[in-house]
Amino acid sequence: MIDLVFLKNKEFIGIKITGKFIQFCKIEKGYYVYAPIDGLQLDINGILKEYPDLKGLDNLSIKKEAIKRFKEKIRSFDTEEQIMAYLKNDLRKHNYNFIGYHKKGFRFVKEHEQPN
Repeated sequence: MIDLVFLKNKEFIGIKITGKFIQFCKIEKGYYVYAPIDGLQLDINGILKEYPDLKGLDNLSIKKEAIKRFKEKIRSFDTEEQIMAYLKNDLRKHNYNFIGYHKKGFRFVKEHEQPN
């Protein structure tokens, strides 16, 4: 299990990677709220930038296809570390700043630190 921490617009966002299952975390009123990608509000314009071939479909179909492709992409990786690298690089394109990560049983590693 790996927990990733990102910062966007002064808001911390967490992502938990457990095998090939991804959960997104937002802190609301002091509580950690986890949701799979299916439960997130996705920006249709952002999806269309990533997948221009979906243009012309209704918003629900665009969202469903984007989620399907995301899950397929995640399943294509062999390790949690590969998933982490993909998420770091992909979210940077959307102005998310990677703060660091935590692997179960180890200390938190900040972005500027190198793991041993």
